[in-house]
Amino acid sequence: MKSRSARTWHLDFGDGGFAEIHQGTMRIDLDADHRKVLACHFPHRGDSTDVLRYATERPVDTGEWLVHGHVHESWLQSGRQINVSIDAWGGRVANADEVVALMKSGRRDLPRIEWSD
Repeated sequence: MKSRSARTWHLDFGDGGFAEIHQGTMRIDLDADHRKVLACHFPHRGDSTDVLRYATERPVDTGEWLVHGHVHESWLQSGRQINVSIDAWGGRVANADEVVALMKSGRRDLPRIEWSD
């Protein structure tokens, strides 16, 4: 992250109890089969506003699945991009099994899950 505020966000999340805070892109295992997925705060494409922000911070689309946040409630899945923001999952944290199930179902576009009372 290049902006001053982006460089200091990790301090707030660390104070909030997150064990690890990573910037940039990384590959993570999602299940016992060591199914790898790309993870980044930013999607390849799309934003929560009408303007595409942080273009230089986004991962290059190499055809892999990507789990991300940033777009809040804009969608749950867009092609090979899976939004793991609680805003997209009805106010709860997505688990790895759910993400793997979406991947197994293939590329598609899914709206966010509505929040329940």
